[in-house]
Amino acid sequence: MHGWTKVDPSAPLDVQLNALRQNVERLNERVTQVQNEVDAELHKHSEALRQEQQIRAKDNKDLQSRLEAAETGGLYISFIGLLWLLLGVLLTTVSTGTDGGAAERNVLGKTNPCRRGG
Repeated sequence: MHGWTKVDPSAPLDVQLNALRQNVERLNERVTQVQNEVDAELHKHSEALRQEQQIRAKDNKDLQSRLEAAETGGLYISFIGLLWLLLGVLLTTVSTGTDGGAAERNVLGKTNPCRRGG
């Protein structure tokens, strides 16, 4: 109902007033209709934004959990590697101190002249 009643300036005053009243009523109906449409769209967009916010919050928590797992998951492997490194250093230190000078003797039991600097 988007019609518009034309107002004839030469028509009697009550006819002009009646036409203007009809036009105002139609305008009021149209404004109410547009306002309802805008409110419905606003509600629809607000609901969509709320849902997106919930999805993003859930995804952020999931991502944070994955990052924490990746960071701390590597700690276990790093700790094991550190233990192996310390064990290797300890065994190397112990073996060089307790070899009884074997590094200075060759296969025939003679002293290695290169080891003594000469």
